[in-house]
Amino acid sequence: MHTIAGLIELGEYDEVASFVTTQARARAGWVDRVVARVQDASVAALLVAKGSRAAELGVTLDLDDDTALPAVEGALSADILTVLGNLVDNAMEAVAAGRGSVGVRLVVEDGAVRVRVTDDGPGVPDDLASRVFDQGFSTKPTSDPGGRGWGLALSRLVCEQRGGGVQVERTPRGRTVFTAVLPLTSPVSPAPRPEEVPS
Repeated sequence: MHTIAGLIELGEYDEVASFVTTQARARAGWVDRVVARVQDASVAALLVAKGSRAAELGVTLDLDDDTALPAVEGALSADILTVLGNLVDNAMEAVAAGRGSVGVRLVVEDGAVRVRVTDDGPGVPDDLASRVFDQGFSTKPTSDPGGRGWGLALSRLVCEQRGGGVQVERTPRGRTVFTAVLPLTSPVSPAPRPEEVPS
């Protein structure tokens, strides 16, 4: 919107039309790519929205070719939304506008949904890698002490409550990789033994 407003102020009306057409084509291509690979409607909708946000930030958002996510039950879908949304937001904040790229991969393997989000930002320093999932911890500057450091902590909590987990690593090619595992079924609490049942 800022670009369009600037072009209008400059009287570059042909450029406005060209810009809008280009953006519309790119958005349609992203939507088609998501819908072809993600059958869960809520997760697909989230990715479409993140595509719009990436365009606003000047970040390239891509979906891995082998992404394949079927429709899943409601609670799992909600957990994927929480984890994927936070990981993508974190990655888009980490990369350089106009140059950065973020990749997403969603697959079902070994009885779990695996969510992988990669970016080519500066990465997490080795001495801080073990702390990025701590509640309230952030590598980004902020004037509000309670305003950052919640997304990754929440992602870890959601994964662990399902019996999975999330980790971060840096590849030799310089990409930061967050991998989350969300089992298809949550752990079931064992039924109480007869002597534990209150009378």
